[in-house]
Amino acid sequence: MKLTMLPKISTKTILYDSINKKHKLNFVVRFKIDDDQIYNISKVEREKLLSVGQELVRFIHSAAENTPEVQYLLVIEGQASKDGIDKMDYNYDRAKRNR
Repeated sequence: MKLTMLPKISTKTILYDSINKKHKLNFVVRFKIDDDQIYNISKVEREKLLSVGQELVRFIHSAAENTPEVQYLLVIEGQASKDGIDKMDYNYDRAKRNR
């Protein structure tokens, strides 16, 4: 298996967090309180997210093609704000809506 054949992920958009052993965005995306709509964040942030998504798609396709014996798990997580509002129902509704 030659992992060197995999493309590098740009450090302009994604950094490796060695403490938590995961890759993270190299920029912050902030939603307004109680707002989960992607079009309500700045155009610059949306374009950065699109760029990261396209880069991840290229990486996954290349990895699958060059190392078919390796399996990957892509986890996309978000961080909740500290605004004191219970977000459990809100997050459930958002997940249902975005299927």
